[in-house]
Amino acid sequence: MSTKIRLQRVGKRGQAIFRLVVTDSRNSAKGGRVIEIIGHYDPKKPASKVELNKEKALYWLKQGAIASFKVQKFLGDLGVVPKIDVSKLKKKAPKTNSEEKTEAAPAEAAK
Repeated sequence: MSTKIRLQRVGKRGQAIFRLVVTDSRNSAKGGRVIEIIGHYDPKKPASKVELNKEKALYWLKQGAIASFKVQKFLGDLGVVPKIDVSKLKKKAPKTNSEEKTEAAPAEAAK
């Protein structure tokens, strides 16, 4: 079973609160079955936005769970795992107009 640690949105419209949950990665439904709730995140709360059970997070990471990018950032900020250096991540360069035209040309020629 491949598991993920991710955020699950709860709360009313315009008042989002997120749960940090462990879920099966094959479960495509965002509100689907949750294996365990390991914390909460309130983006509107000024201090200590993330409440996390560090022992449970470490347990699931040792079991092979993969954290989403945002959760990985939270875990790094709380000292559970080493921080990731966001500046070293490879970003996609935006396509220029000439690149878009060259990609569209072979598709038109195939017709």
